[in-house]
Amino acid sequence: MGEQIIDRPRISGLTSIHNGIQRDYPFMEAIGCLLNICDEVVVVDAASTDNTRDMLNTIQDPKMRVVDGKWKRPRFEGDGGFIIAENQNIGYAQCKYPWVLLLQADEGLHEKYKEQLYKTITEADKDPAIQAIRFRYYHFWGCYTIRQKDEDTFFYKESCRAFRRTPHLRSTGDGLGWDYQGFPVDSQRQERGEIRLPCVRDIKTDMYIYHYGYTHEPMRMAKRQLYVGGVFHTDEWLVAHNYPITEDQVQPRYFGLENATPNFPCSLDAHPAPWRDRIIREQKEGWIPEQLWCL
Repeated sequence: MGEQIIDRPRISGLTSIHNGIQRDYPFMEAIGCLLNICDEVVVVDAASTDNTRDMLNTIQDPKMRVVDGKWKRPRFEGDGGFIIAENQNIGYAQCKYPWVLLLQADEGLHEKYKEQLYKTITEADKDPAIQAIRFRYYHFWGCYTIRQKDEDTFFYKESCRAFRRTPHLRSTGDGLGWDYQGFPVDSQRQERGEIRLPCVRDIKTDMYIYHYGYTHEPMRMAKRQLYVGGVFHTDEWLVAHNYPITEDQVQPRYFGLENATPNFPCSLDAHPAPWRDRIIREQKEGWIPEQLWCL
């Protein structure tokens, strides 16, 4: 039996993960969001050494494929987390459909945006000059009802997360940026900043990506920072900013609420469906940030 005929461009979902269990990433929930929306999902297992691959193998959905990525270092190597972009590029090359929706392993996209995303991509697909769809962000902060204020957040306020699949597009930096490669440019002039690769042309939307990377209670947050911090920073930087670099240095890590707002709806339906069981489970653990956080 052939593929079902649909009247929109097909979409490949993409995410990557390294040691998602050890690093306490909600990668299964991120994959669930992609499976709810996309026609296929490519998951890059970046040489995980914990039970991440076993967890991935429990997903019995024919739309999902797991491909092998890489992880070349235990600690920071001075490239600002480019290993994340490298693994996204490995997965991007394996996607087979005209458009690619990327979620990182601590992100979600609410199913309420499904039809809007389909319509946006269908319209964008008619203009070859449009290469990407830009989303806004909810950055949750300590729990699932508090988020960073849009005007004060030190996180990114928006980012491209859906892309027209083309051999010239690549993920850059720590995986947030995308640009073109393969164009004939003077490399020395490019290094001096006199010439840049063409910018990705995108269209902005009012759809939101949900970023859950900082929803842990303080001790879990500190343990996560132990494993994740070294991907982006040197040990010297981590020490100077009071982050742990060894297990014996792990202490509960509190974040202030001065740039946050407790105005996100408490209803479970306000969150993507794959996240709801996790939210219920963590609520039962008794973490109440309003009482414990340093104000």
